[in-house]
Amino acid sequence: MDNREKIITKNSWAENIKKYDLFWPDENIIRFLNKSYDKSNRDKIKVLDLGCGSGRNSIAIASEGFKTYSIDYNKECIDITKEKATNLDLNLELSQNEGNEIPFDDNSFDCVIAWGSLFYNDSNGRIELLNEINRVLKKEGTFLANWRTTEDYFYKKGKEIEKNTFFLDESCKKFGLQDIVYYFAEQNDLKKLYNKTGFHIYNFDKKDFYTSNLEVKNSHWHVWAIKE
Repeated sequence: MDNREKIITKNSWAENIKKYDLFWPDENIIRFLNKSYDKSNRDKIKVLDLGCGSGRNSIAIASEGFKTYSIDYNKECIDITKEKATNLDLNLELSQNEGNEIPFDDNSFDCVIAWGSLFYNDSNGRIELLNEINRVLKKEGTFLANWRTTEDYFYKKGKEIEKNTFFLDESCKKFGLQDIVYYFAEQNDLKKLYNKTGFHIYNFDKKDFYTSNLEVKNSHWHVWAIKE
């Protein structure tokens, strides 16, 4: 991905957050946390919401009792999340990052959640981010992420800049996704990526759902992993 595509993707993401602010959290995150951690001592479990967007999942994680950290490279996302947390009297640690760096010390977190934030990167960016996630996770810390599959509606809708990585074109404009980089993963490629960056996958699911009057198929891998 060249610098122009990175800048356009970043700006388009900021516009989407303002236009399509979601309120309810994703139930898959709550299910993952409830299966991974019991109700006791959650205030000692440090969870990082990487790419928090407008904060819908950060708010839910904090409401479940976890010590919650939220990070995004877009200041507007941080401001929106902060306002929501303040209104609900929730204590979140909020940070803005630059590029693919995660501004925390090694072995800082028990859990990292990257929901809807990793597939906006080319191959180098994906490796950088997973290496950073591995670095800030404690040993045997948990890692939850979702990835678009090659069965997704937006697959091949744009210029292919790498294998299964597209710069989405004008046909995606009505969905607010023009000028954004999307990576569509094959299962074996994800397994190789996780293995290369020091993770063990212990649960692999595929979830599909339809929107826009059944026009748009959203297809995702849900990957549960631990730091080896």
